[in-house]
Amino acid sequence: MLDLKNKSVAGVTACILSLTAVLKLAKIAGSNEGLFRPDPVLGFLMIREVLFMVSILEIFAVAMLYSHWPTSWKSALVASLSSCFLVYRISLMALYHGQTPCSCLGLLDDWSMLPKAVSETISYTLLFFLLVTSYGGLLDQVKKN
Repeated sequence: MLDLKNKSVAGVTACILSLTAVLKLAKIAGSNEGLFRPDPVLGFLMIREVLFMVSILEIFAVAMLYSHWPTSWKSALVASLSSCFLVYRISLMALYHGQTPCSCLGLLDDWSMLPKAVSETISYTLLFFLLVTSYGGLLDQVKKN
């Protein structure tokens, strides 16, 4: 089953979260003036602050994936984090009428020569993977009980 009990799936999940955290931190370290605007969803924070907080949460999730926490806790943590990501993306789509100007992939958007549509597809694919694997683990726990 595609859930976090599988060490390979947990490793890929940790790699995704690590990579996106590092890309966000690298974007923050650069001097991008666009980061000093209010976040469109969390308007009381600057985009830079949101990226920093999310990257710290992603690093925390990676640490927990490698800890001795029960798999159900790990699944719940990744499920809640990825659900927040999904709600954020839906909020952006609602605010921008289907367009999602999200820096979810940090510097990958700036460095790559990929069209925006490809970058968005990668972002949604990674989010889908996180959602499926984390909720898969939670459903497996429910079936056992």
